[in-house]
Amino acid sequence: MDQASMYEFLKEPLPKWNGPLSVVEMFGGIGCQFKALRNIEEVEVNNHTLIEVDIDATIGYAAAHCDLNEQMQMYLFPSKERMVEELLPYGWWTNDKPTNIKRLKLSRLKQLYLSQKLTNNLGDVFKLSGEDIPKVDLITWSTPCQDFSLAGKLAGFEGKKGNLTKVSLELFEQLKDLGKLPKFLLFENVPNIKSKKHIVGFERMLDRLEDLGYYNVRDKNDNRYFVLNSLDFGMAQSRKRVFILSIHKDYLKDYHYQIPFKKPLNVRLRDFLQDNPDGKYNLSEKAIAKVLRSQHGKFTHINEKYCGTIIAGYHKTPRDAVYLKVPEKYYINEEYEMTKDLNLRDYDKPDGVYIDPELIDEDSDTTMMIGQDIKKGRIDQTQRIYSINGCSATVTARHTSETNKILVPEATKKGYAEAIPGDSIDLNQPNSKTRRGRVGKGVANTLTTSCNQAVVTKNYRIRKFTPLECWRLMGFDDVDFFNAQSTGTSDTQLYKQAGNGIVVNVLEAILRNLLLGVDEN
Repeated sequence: MDQASMYEFLKEPLPKWNGPLSVVEMFGGIGCQFKALRNIEEVEVNNHTLIEVDIDATIGYAAAHCDLNEQMQMYLFPSKERMVEELLPYGWWTNDKPTNIKRLKLSRLKQLYLSQKLTNNLGDVFKLSGEDIPKVDLITWSTPCQDFSLAGKLAGFEGKKGNLTKVSLELFEQLKDLGKLPKFLLFENVPNIKSKKHIVGFERMLDRLEDLGYYNVRDKNDNRYFVLNSLDFGMAQSRKRVFILSIHKDYLKDYHYQIPFKKPLNVRLRDFLQDNPDGKYNLSEKAIAKVLRSQHGKFTHINEKYCGTIIAGYHKTPRDAVYLKVPEKYYINEEYEMTKDLNLRDYDKPDGVYIDPELIDEDSDTTMMIGQDIKKGRIDQTQRIYSINGCSATVTARHTSETNKILVPEATKKGYAEAIPGDSIDLNQPNSKTRRGRVGKGVANTLTTSCNQAVVTKNYRIRKFTPLECWRLMGFDDVDFFNAQSTGTSDTQLYKQAGNGIVVNVLEAILRNLLLGVDEN
């Protein structure tokens, strides 16, 4: 242990927070920070202010945390003209674009009007000054990540969203001049914000925080930030994020902050899945074909053990037939015509055949044994095909007891990853030749705003996560989700709200150590 670390170790942990806590949530979205604070029963939040311009997120926040739906039944709303007049100065947006609230339906306008009041939303940060922001104990400022994320345009601190870090720091400097700096600041963003491309701006941000009188919590490498993965805090989603916890030196004194310890993962993705979700979340054959890169008219061996991928109803296949890519070892001549003894209908295609629908066991939605149904079968009786609507699976090309798996191509030496029920599949950029880690083994990959991620169900169906599952994977309770959904918010917005959030479990661990001075390992 080096001298600096020893000094930290000898300090007393932060004292337990005494009394109510006041909070400002900048770029608060649906209130992941507030949800984490609500989970810490020992701390009472008595004064809360939101800074957010997204209409759907503001309504979702009020529905999840402020009893919006119940309040709507009792509130006496002014005229439409009056509501518009009061809301206009806040600068509202929808889908990352300015919105003319005069065009909102009256029901939605009422929801927004009351949501703004229930959340104490101050609106557009560009229109705010230090005078507008109340003096509080904690400010969270999770600026939008689009300009730093690898999935974005990488515009960095000079981008429209990246510039919000500068705007925030300018507000903090105004708060200092007004004697209103909070005791704590908590920043969060994607790990790429500290990459080589953005490191200069990132280090400058850290320096400016220290110039304001803050101590930025160090990790074990004496970096002024720390990176946590939600997998290490009881969530079946791999989601790494950078956190900067800034504690004012006047409060820190001779204390120290303990970065939360990792905890064993005792849950799996399947624990977060809905029972019998709507069939609209099943992937289409076209979507499955894209991510598995199963091209019509082309047969490719992945290796000697596995044949290609079965696509149920793929491409031009009639509705009453199942398309099967057949291992090359079962072809009998150069024209790839199957023997008529197999009782299979030749479709005159070099890469596969149609199976007579009468051979499919309709009572089973999982598998059927080819060898038991086809006389003189040249396909080993142990080999299986899957007869599932909108599903992909693989069939082994050898006699083996190995479990059937879905093979997902990725840019690794092996060339593919194996997925089984309970695994997730990343659907982003299906044509990419450089993507890795597409399969989450029993966990979800990082959720995005469009939720381009699927799960393999127990009967080998492949479907997208539902919005509820995404909210669960961000640490929200079902009641929070259904309250937000009941406002009429679309699936698209519900996915976006989850993808823009911070996993509540991670925030709760950080805030527990900050406010209670202990780590519950």
